[in-house]
Amino acid sequence: MTPDAILGLYNWTAGTCFRCGDEDFVTPLGAVDTPRGKRYELDACGCCILRLEAERRRYALRRGIQYRPGTLGGAAQDGPASMS
Repeated sequence: MTPDAILGLYNWTAGTCFRCGDEDFVTPLGAVDTPRGKRYELDACGCCILRLEAERRRYALRRGIQYRPGTLGGAAQDGPASMS
């Protein structure tokens, strides 16, 4: 699958990437709740999504399991991802 096809599986909005700090278009991946009750949304930019997807693909190959792109953060597998 091409990088553009993988990125097309996600919904995009303006924001800041939690991995690299880039302020660009990001896709929501979920949230982290701290022990003090604060909630931090985790969004990732296109470059980081491609890196995460590449690692997921390598992991699937090592484990002999099926790789399904577009499911980072628990996103739906049959269409654009939505925030949980």
